[in-house]
Amino acid sequence: KEEGVVITPADSPVYAAVSGQIIDLPVREGQRVRPGDSLLVIDSTALGYQLEQLAGQLKSLQAQQQLERASIGLDKLEKLYEAGAISRKEYEDARLKAGSDYYPGQIAALQAQIKSVQYQIEQSSVKSAQDGVVSRLDVKEGMVVTPGMLLMQLINEESFLVETYVLAEDGASMGVRQEVVLIQENKAGDISFRGWVESIAPTAVEKLSALGLKEQRVKVGIKP
Repeated sequence: KEEGVVITPADSPVYAAVSGQIIDLPVREGQRVRPGDSLLVIDSTALGYQLEQLAGQLKSLQAQQQLERASIGLDKLEKLYEAGAISRKEYEDARLKAGSDYYPGQIAALQAQIKSVQYQIEQSSVKSAQDGVVSRLDVKEGMVVTPGMLLMQLINEESFLVETYVLAEDGASMGVRQEVVLIQENKAGDISFRGWVESIAPTAVEKLSALGLKEQRVKVGIKP
């Protein structure tokens, strides 16, 4: 007979991917959620302005590229070169300028920045990826969060385990799927129900007994 603690090994922590102020927090601790349910929304107004600015820069750069191509008039210069009106060097210089990587490189860089900001805007609306129960909700509406900050935890109710440590000599005689009796002490009367051993650690660890004696114990996971 040993004491155990109920754990949820399949907890899913929810972290902030962007910084900003929480403007909507529709969930409360203990609330059940489903995949796709909104957990919270971070203000993305500044990101929206940044996206507009980048889109404007991209449009301006593309226009500059078109103007330069038009001013070079490569097709016209080719005909002039073939007619002998301009030298080969003049034609080659114009062709190299028209084929420069400057504008394509700048445009690709801006497009990558736009995708990055769009991704951040998407991440500012946090949704549940699974069925679960909201736990450890330490944030409030109006708080400012930063990337990597723990927002809440989602508990998978199907993953509850009772974790206990048994004496090494007892653990050696136990096996996976072995049936056990779980007793939850209660003032109104103890509650007993069945469970089975789901996992047994391959090695023992040193623990102190209630009397302060060192004991070798094996961690056992029990499925209620």
